[in-house]
Parts: sequence; C-alpha cells; structure tokens
Amino acid sequence: MTPPLEVVYSPYAEIDVHEAVLWLNAGPAKLGSEFLDELYRLEQRIRRHPNMYQRFRGAARRAVLSRFDFAVVYHPTPEGIEIVAVLHCRLDPRTPASRTADDA
Repeated sequence: MTPPLEVVYSPYAEIDVHEAVLWLNAGPAKLGSEFLDELYRLEQRIRRHPNMYQRFRGAARRAVLSRFDFAVVYHPTPEGIEIVAVLHCRLDPRTPASRTADDA
C-alpha cells in the first residue's frame, strides 16, 4: 500500500482558509474550528484517493466539504497534492481557475 501523498496549500488557499474561519467565527455558532475539522477530514480523503473527485478544469479536481458549502480545488502531482483554493460554492467558478496554470 502506498503512503498518502503530502498536501501543500498555495498562499491563496491559505488565505481562503483563514478568511473562511474568520467569517464562520463571526456568526453566533462560531463554526470556524468545526470547519477546520471538516477540511482536515476531506484533506485526508484527498491524500488517500487523489483521483476520486471530479475534474474541475484541466488537471485540477474539486471536492466539496460534507457539512459546509465550501469546495477544495486541487492538483494531484507526482510529488503530492497542491490545494489552490478553498472557496464558498457560490463564488465565481473562474476564481480558482485564475490561480492555476492549468485552466484549460
């Protein structure tokens, strides 16, 4: 069995996560830490099965969090997984494509 791949967040994706946590913590339920837990669980599934999720643009793939209306856009590479965006599903889908060189 091959070990799970390493996951790297792009600077844009790191900002996305930070902003999502701030936004979710601003609400009365303070859901930021629950969002991070859900994101971590999805990250682990992506690491184990990088080609399981739908193609998004070119080689990029898109996985939606189970509990939150956010999607992770990532590129599987031979070295690991590069997460390029963690965005609310209602945002313009061209946003993550503009962050990648493979937006065909």
